[in-house]
Amino acid sequence: MLSPAPKDTGFSTVQAAEILGMSHSFLLKILDNEALPSYEADGERRIRTEDLMDYKERLRNLEELTRETQEWGLGYTGE
Repeated sequence: MLSPAPKDTGFSTVQAAEILGMSHSFLLKILDNEALPSYEADGERRIRTEDLMDYKERLRNLEELTRETQEWGLGYTGE
């Protein structure tokens, strides 16, 4: 007999910040601005695995776009 898949308990904000490679305080600002969804469980803010991986992919795409823009000389020069 198959057992049901375990419920996704998500990640704590500390774990999520580490996975994303950013400070905990910066992640909290992102959550406060609702750029990354979160929920509360047992008095703790948590982030669903799917939402965290989607956000990580968005960051990766943005970094790639930024790198390519700079390589092509299309980036902001500050002048």
